[in-house]
Amino acid sequence: MTSSLAPKEVTVSFLSGDEVTLDDILSTDTVFELREKLQKKKPSPDGTVYRIMNEADVLKDDIVVTSMGNNFMAVVKPDLIKTVAGKWRKVSGDHYFIGLEIAADGSYKCNSGQVTDGIVRVFQDPPGGKLNLRRAVPDANDHNFDLDETGRRMTGHCPQSGCRWELEKVD
Repeated sequence: MTSSLAPKEVTVSFLSGDEVTLDDILSTDTVFELREKLQKKKPSPDGTVYRIMNEADVLKDDIVVTSMGNNFMAVVKPDLIKTVAGKWRKVSGDHYFIGLEIAADGSYKCNSGQVTDGIVRVFQDPPGGKLNLRRAVPDANDHNFDLDETGRRMTGHCPQSGCRWELEKVD
């Protein structure tokens, strides 16, 4: 009898026909951990990330892998956080996003340096990239943004305050 704690084998297929077998998947591993292990074994091209699919569904990072079987498909998507990393300028809206700078790890600062604890969350990969910029404090406001197809312009709003912004990436 095998232990439920013993590592399991999972096969990840690519559209190219390539396959990668990961033999170190734990019963508690999530899709996020599967993506990390896949990235170590077969790194995705620069500026991209893997998204894991089961049949026609893109799996969320918090799903436990073994609850979905042992055969998956990986697709390569642009890394939206790396796309938006850099300095942004406010085109319209109030002062809050003056000095917005997004780091490659998804952290951000803005409001002329007064906000230093922001975190960017990806809601939807491109095309039609959707982001949420929110501070890491209790009861923080949401700032929901749509990224245009060039990755250089964002329009967004805060559902709590009603404020709206248009931002443009600075070279």
